[in-house]
Amino acid sequence: FLDRGIGPFVGEIFENYPEIKEKFGGFTWYPNTVSFSGSTVTGAPPLYGGYEYNQENMNARKNEKLRIKNTESQLVLPKLFLDAGFTATMTDPIWPNYRWAGDLSAYSRLPEFSVSELEGKNYERFVKEKGLLDYNDADSVCRKQIVNFSFLQILIPKLRNDFYQKLRAIPKRKGISDGARGWLWRFSHLYYLPQMTDFECESEQGAFISIHSLAAHDVYTPSDDFEIPAEEPLSDGTEIHHRADIAAFKQFGKFFDFLRENDCYDNTRIIIVSDHGCIGSNEKQYERFAKGNFASGYSAMLLCKDFGSAGKIQIDNTFMTNADTIFLAKEGLGLSDTNPYTEQKLASQKENGVNVYWCVDWNAGNFIDATEFDLDENNAWHVSGDIYDEKNWVPLAEWKEREGGK
Repeated sequence: FLDRGIGPFVGEIFENYPEIKEKFGGFTWYPNTVSFSGSTVTGAPPLYGGYEYNQENMNARKNEKLRIKNTESQLVLPKLFLDAGFTATMTDPIWPNYRWAGDLSAYSRLPEFSVSELEGKNYERFVKEKGLLDYNDADSVCRKQIVNFSFLQILIPKLRNDFYQKLRAIPKRKGISDGARGWLWRFSHLYYLPQMTDFECESEQGAFISIHSLAAHDVYTPSDDFEIPAEEPLSDGTEIHHRADIAAFKQFGKFFDFLRENDCYDNTRIIIVSDHGCIGSNEKQYERFAKGNFASGYSAMLLCKDFGSAGKIQIDNTFMTNADTIFLAKEGLGLSDTNPYTEQKLASQKENGVNVYWCVDWNAGNFIDATEFDLDENNAWHVSGDIYDEKNWVPLAEWKEREGGK
């Protein structure tokens, strides 16, 4: 789950970086994928739990708190896999109990499910390995310079300048600015995926693992090696997001090589999916939209490699939503077709298109006791077919009038 991974960037990454593309053997890319929202709080639940957890369907359950339904969406696949004999693990579930982080109490309803928060746990290790200096860490800076400062103070004034200039001439470690620190805090999680992975499984059936990453969300310009911050960050928001997605895909490729080296690539189904894109990104595919490129905010990333799949990357232009993730994940594994919490049959609801809404409030903490989302039909569309064709984005009020209020 690559938060804010921008769908159209995938093709550009593969075109411009063949060394990354070659790592994705056996994958199918679904470029025609839309999210139900341009924000995580309403874009993530369908990704986790399927169509029952889009805004309209969550609102239809008027007597249940949204935060309970949010947790439920995250538990659907783990419960299905556990019931089928698999183990189930999730890292960094988004908006746990409608807190930013830290409250995993809601997941105790599924005690055999392993859930943890790992984001940022490898930050200091990464900084040390890369020889970076965190300017925000005043303690480290002081410890590093206290000896030099002491020498400077005891030298006679005539020698102080020479000593200071010699210190300046010593090659310095690259520093981390305030902006870069947040990106590395999240990016280091992807960088150390191999070190966080082993191949022992308690179940003969296998394991279900869900990993959430913010490495492509609140971004900072990576350098040309896509692993450390650039010394001079870009100001172009589109290009910054583009480069952040490249950085994430580079780490995916390294992780896939690690799986290959341990004979675990072919017998693993891998899905990369995002909850939304980024509104205002100037992807060339959206340039023809008369109202601007608002649609880029709903453009989700979706790729899937099946068991034993190999060869060149395939492109499937089927109209998809990120709520289709659940069907890709469970296909052919003998899992139940029924949502274990609602007892409703798991089914696609995109045959005639889907309704997407701009999120009125992205902060889930403001919905802590709410049972429904505020849905603004003036910032909503009915989408179907080719999402890169403007005529397929019909203002929702207009579409409902056309369809007799449906």
